[in-house]
Amino acid sequence: MTRRWPWPARSAIPPCWSRSAGSIASISRLTVQYLYWVGGVLSGNLGESMRLKEPVLTLIKQKFPVTLQLALMAIVFSLAIGVTAGVISAVKQQHAASTMPSTWWRCGASRRRTSGSASC
Repeated sequence: MTRRWPWPARSAIPPCWSRSAGSIASISRLTVQYLYWVGGVLSGNLGESMRLKEPVLTLIKQKFPVTLQLALMAIVFSLAIGVTAGVISAVKQQHAASTMPSTWWRCGASRRRTSGSASC
C-alpha cells in the first residue's frame, strides 16, 4: 500500500520544508522513512536484500529450517553433557569426576569475566 501525498514527487517531505531548514528536513525525512519501514515490518514486509535483491522474508523462510536444526542440536548436545556431568557429580561426591565439571565451569566463567586472561 503506497501512501499518496498532496505534493508531487516521491518525497515524504513537502517541497517548502526541504527549501527551508535543511537539517530539520533531513531529520524529519529520516523519521518519516523509519516510520514507514516500521509499518512495513509490522505488516510483514521486511524489505529487499541489498545483496541478493530478493525479499528478506523469503530468505528468512529459506534459512529458518537449517537454523532451527542447528539450535536444537546444540540444545540436545549441551543437555546431554550437562545432565551427565551433573549426575556424575551427584553420585561420586568428593571424587575427581565430581570436581571436574565445576572446575570447567569456573575456568569458563573466569575467562568470560576477565575477557581473555584465564585464571585457571
